[in-house]
Amino acid sequence: MTARSHHTGLAVIAVFKVVKGLLLLLLGLGLLKLVHAAIATLFSLLIEALHVNADSRRFLWWLDFSLSWA
Repeated sequence: MTARSHHTGLAVIAVFKVVKGLLLLLLGLGLLKLVHAAIATLFSLLIEALHVNADSRRFLWWLDFSLSWA
């Protein structure tokens, strides 16, 4: 095995790992977006079920506080 073929093989493996990592990152971001949408829907249903005034100052403060942790 020559040094040139060895470097070519390593470059192919490195490119494959980078592409695989980027695809996994995109998949993770897509799943996070889906989970975020589901949480928003669940949160709005909870607000309606508890009959919370979504325009109140306390509720908006709590919402800002909770979103700052996300």
